[in-house]
Parts: sequence; C-alpha cells; structure tokens
Amino acid sequence: MLLSTTPSTTPSTKSSKTTSGTTSLGTTTASTTPSTTSSTTASTAPNKTSSTTPSTSPSTSPSTTSASGSMATVYVALAHLAKSTTIQEHNEGESCVPTGQILVTQLSLSSLGIATILMVFMGGTGSGLLVTFTLGVAQAVQWSSFYCLTTSGFAMASATSQLAAFAVGVPYLQQGPFGADTSSFIIVASLVMYFLTLPRMNSMPLWSRIILMMVPLLPRSMTVAIPQTWARKSHPIELLHLEGRRQYNDMVSRQSKTVEEAITEYHRRHFRAPPTGFDSWAQLALDNDMLLIDEFDGMTKAFEPYQQVGPNVLAKILERVLDMDLDDLVIVKIENSQITSSSDKFWNYHGEYLHDWLAKPLYKELLPNLTIILNTFDEPKVVIDSKYAQPTLDQASNIQFTNFGKTHPWSRMTLNCPGASPVSDVAEHIAVEFVADLTQTQDVCQHREYEKLHGFFNTPGNLNLVDLPVPLFSQARPSTFHDLMYPSPYYEAHRDDYNEEKGFPWDQKRTSLYWRGSTTGGYNTIENWQEMHRQRLVLSTIPQNGPYNITLLERKTSRSSWNPYRTISTPKLQGLFETSISEVVQCDEEACDELKAALPPEGSQPDSASYHHKYVLDMDGNGFSGRYYRILRSRSAVIKQTLLKEWHDDWLVPWYHFIPLSMQGSEVWEMMRFFSTDEGDEIGAAIAESSSRWTETNLRKVDIELVTLRLILEYGALFDREQWTMEHRI
Repeated sequence: MLLSTTPSTTPSTKSSKTTSGTTSLGTTTASTTPSTTSSTTASTAPNKTSSTTPSTSPSTSPSTTSASGSMATVYVALAHLAKSTTIQEHNEGESCVPTGQILVTQLSLSSLGIATILMVFMGGTGSGLLVTFTLGVAQAVQWSSFYCLTTSGFAMASATSQLAAFAVGVPYLQQGPFGADTSSFIIVASLVMYFLTLPRMNSMPLWSRIILMMVPLLPRSMTVAIPQTWARKSHPIELLHLEGRRQYNDMVSRQSKTVEEAITEYHRRHFRAPPTGFDSWAQLALDNDMLLIDEFDGMTKAFEPYQQVGPNVLAKILERVLDMDLDDLVIVKIENSQITSSSDKFWNYHGEYLHDWLAKPLYKELLPNLTIILNTFDEPKVVIDSKYAQPTLDQASNIQFTNFGKTHPWSRMTLNCPGASPVSDVAEHIAVEFVADLTQTQDVCQHREYEKLHGFFNTPGNLNLVDLPVPLFSQARPSTFHDLMYPSPYYEAHRDDYNEEKGFPWDQKRTSLYWRGSTTGGYNTIENWQEMHRQRLVLSTIPQNGPYNITLLERKTSRSSWNPYRTISTPKLQGLFETSISEVVQCDEEACDELKAALPPEGSQPDSASYHHKYVLDMDGNGFSGRYYRILRSRSAVIKQTLLKEWHDDWLVPWYHFIPLSMQGSEVWEMMRFFSTDEGDEIGAAIAESSSRWTETNLRKVDIELVTLRLILEYGALFDREQWTMEHRI
C-alpha cells in the first residue's frame, strides 16, 4: 500500500482498467526522465480502497495518538502534583484568584518539565513538545476553575461542567454515526442541569460563575482541535514516522514476559501447539534478554506449505535432493546432538556458521535428528506448483531443478497468483506516493508491473527452480516463493565491517543520498538494461543527467495541506544525490558497451565512503543486499528498496528503522527535498539513531543463535510424526 498525496482537484486522466478479482494498487507517478526528452507518466491509477491519503481525522492520525498518549502521562503527573499541593483555605467572600494563579503556575511548570522529559526519552519534535505543554496548561486552568467553583459553593456546577468537558472528548473517542449527536446532548443536558441547580449566593457574580463553568471545556476542545490541525499541516513522512514509532513501541511492550505467556501467544498467533522444545527455547530467550520473543510471524508462516505434506514424503524429497549433490546446496546433518556439514563445497561456510550458532550445549540438548539443506546462492529456488502441494511418494522421487537463468521466467515465478496478475495501466494523474504498507507493496501478485521493474523478475542471471515442496533454507525470497528463511551467514561473516572510528555523528554528515554499486540484479541485454532496478534508479537521479521532470509536494501556508505539483529538478535538488555505477557486469557485449556509455563506471569506493552521507540507499542485487546491516549500524538513515523478504522483517519497522522506497522510486525526489528541511532532518536523525540502536539490541550474536534454534525446532516439527498426526487428525 502506498500513502498518496493528490491534488484536491482531480486532473483529467485516461481511462484505466483493473483486472477483475484483483486490487490495483497505486504506484508512484511521474517518471523521472530528463526534461530534454519526451516522457510518459509510468504509473498506475490508485485504487480508492488501497491507496491511503493523509487524513485529517484524529481517529487515524498517528500524531493524534502520540499527543493523546503524552497528555495521558501529563495528566497523571499533574493529578499527583495537585493532590500533594497544599492550598490555604480562604473565607467566604474572598477571591479565589490568587490561589488559582498559584495552581496554574505550579501545574504549568510541571507540565513543561514532563513534556520535555517525554520528548528527550521517548522521542518527539518541538511541535509535539508545544502541543503537550499547551494541553497541560489548559488542564491546569481547568483544575484551577474547578477549585474556584467548589470553594465558592458550586460543587454541582463544577461536577456538571466536568461532565460537559468529558462530552467534548466523546467525538474523539466515539466514531459511530451518532457520536457527535450524543456528545452534544450531554453538553446541553449538563448545562441545563447547572442552571436548574444553581445556588443563589452572592460571593461571586453570576457571569463569572458561568465563565468558570465553561473553562473546563477548554482542554477537551483543544485535545480534539489540535490533532486535527496537526494532521492537516504535517508532511506525509512525518505521519508515517510517528506511526512507525508507535508500532514498534507497541510491539516491544506486548512481548511475553514468561514461558507460559510465550506458549499462550504462540497458540493465539499460529492456531497450533508450539514445536517440541519450545518451552526450553522460550526460557533461553528470556534468560538472554531477547527483546522480541514473540515476533516470528513471517518466519513461521513460511513453514505452512510444508505442514500439509506428510513426514514420510518430506523425507523422500530430502533423500532425492541429497542424491542430486548440487553444488549450490550445503547439507547439514544433526544426529545425537552432533552437527556435521559438507566439507568439500566452496560455500561450506554457510554450514560452518550454522554449526557455530547451534554449538552451545544448552542448544544441542534441544536439537532433533535432522537433515538440513542450505541454499548458498543469492537467488531462492522453491515455487510450489499447486498440483504438487501434497505430492505422492512417486512424485517426490522425481524432483527436478530447472535452470531459468538469462530467460524471462515471470509466469513460472508467479504461477500461484490468483487468476491473472493485475496489470497496471498508465494514468496521467499527479501524485507523490510513499510506501505505507510494506507487506502489500512487496506482494508480487498484486504488482504485475514488477515484471519490468526488477531485474530478478525481468531476466535473472541465475535461477534454478523446483516446483515440489523442497524444505530448503534460503537467505531471502520474494512473496511468491516458498523457501524457508534463516539468518544469512554472509551478514555474520561481515559483522565487524563497520568501524565506529570511521563513522561520523549526524551533524557532521552531508545532507545527501549515497549509492554506488555494480550492475548486478539481472542479466543485461540491449533490450532490457534500462528496466533493471539499479540502472533505472541511477539513470533517474545521477546529477549529470539532469534536469529531470519530477513531482514534489508544496503547501501555501504552514496550516494548509500538502499538494503535488510537476516541476523540473533544480541544481540544488540534484546536488542532494550522489549515485553512480562502480562496475558494469552481467551483460552481453552490446549491452555492456551501451551501459558504459550511459553510466560510465566510476570504480569502487571503501565502505566508509557512505558514512559521510546522512542518507544511504540500499537496493537488491541478484538477491538480498549484503551491506544492509553495516549501513544500519553506521548512524545514517537507510532508504531501502527491496522486493525480497528476510527473517529480520518481523523485527524491523518501516519509517522507524528505515525508509522504504517503492520499486518505481520517483518519490525519492520529494523524500530528499523534505529531508533537506529542518523538520525532515530531525526525522532523518531519529531514524538513523533508531536503526543503530536496533542493531545493538536485536543483532547480538545470541539473538542470531536463538532465532536459528527456533527455526530448527519449527523445521523439526515437520518430521515429527506424532505432532503431524495430531494436527491433521489422521
């Protein structure tokens, strides 16, 4: 799903068609071609149910949630202060204003202090600090008016005004069709009740009593009004970042704290009993302070196709694959807690790392006897044909891997997509769309255009596919593949590549986007090289090819909405990009010559070259990007473009730990324009800090060990005849 900002007046568009039975997702419009050439807008019309537009509704605005959550904390602290504050009683007829002023001052200062603490320790912006402080002051005024009313003998008036104040917040809490009407009734009823029960006392003029009674409505009104204003003027990236922060904080807070809770949560998420040894694994995870003990949904879901296959059939499949002795597969065997792997393979370091991750005695005690297949190549291998979803023993005995390298295997890679994959039509609309739902954006079945936007789906350089359920482990896979996932040994082999001494603090980095790499990702021909994802992005951002036709966002005032407009890239904006090709590879002779002419290779640079830049682009190569963990550690903000799923997707949150980029990639211009502003720089720094902190708390060696151990337990359950029989009621 893409979060889209579109003009209030819809421009004329060509008619667009959507394949029946599918959802056509909006993609980024306005191809970033040089302005000296004619360009066609390469995009799709956003589906109204799929493309999310920044909303002014407080019920959906992340900033509303943030402000309300902060205010809840402030209210509790202020309540404690008010409760502990000693107020000198005054005689009837004396003014309560001096005492009220004391209350307002004390509570307001406390509100400012608490708001500052929230911003420092929980993250936030200056605007968020202002909102929290303002609401705290309003609450202080409310309580002071409450004091004046009650000490003047108007307890009923105070009570009803508090009821009215609550009612003002009802529309914010109650989103049903009668929410506003109900709250309005409560307000009116409470005011009528006040006038009916108003005591006749002369200690305070009637008009002043009425004003004081209305004061408690102020903070509730502001609670509703301020988030609406905030949502209207916020840039989409601000909203996405706030939502990402909320998601991650919620995820961390809900993790199981005991073994019993972990078992219950496993049942709730996966609708089955956990594998044998799970209780011991959970205790190990708790003892080693694993932060995200429950977050294995993506990794666990990958086992589901194999849970439909009997253990005897899976054993037969493994036997057949072992007989094939393929060079790109490493075999690891576990027998009586002893782990051995192929010793004559060039890529055997994969097996060596698996052995190292499982070698601790406490881990070995949990290991069942198993044979494990590791795919050492970048490209995944398994796309199960539905007719072989539950193969017979005869079919299992006739497994074949087919080489699709340097061909166009799109139909084979998407054969399980329901019906025909939707084709995105070109529409002449203007929009800047950011990735709001990464899972949906990476769903290949919903994006027929990926056939021409990613080298792996266009013309992979190497690809050996099997159509039966072969339970092998790969380092990454697209959504249409069925490989099991595990932590890549390549990452572990390069764990120490980032040298803190060669890094820089955020304020010493350049405000620019850096990427340099070779032309991997697919096999380049004269017909397709401009469609390859790496070449496309460099062609559309490299400064010397500008100016470009681009789409940016603008607003007339700080309180107005953001709207897209077409323009030409300026030298200043082009100066925010430092993208280039280091080496031309994986191409036929004619394509290589044309590539070198269009994108002259500039040679490789040391890893530390990227550390000078605040923003570092990370793209798929032939498979996953091996530099990802290093640049997450580097205290630069990672802009990530990928169609491949990895094990860590369960633990990383888009817009909080990294910045997702669509496959079209044209929103990168508005991204960098926004990140070059003060507001954008603040968010970029927060994302860079979050990613660096994530690597410290979630990529410890013990975390990788425990993730691997849990995956092996899940894998072992596939061959557990007793558990399989129980689950399938045979």
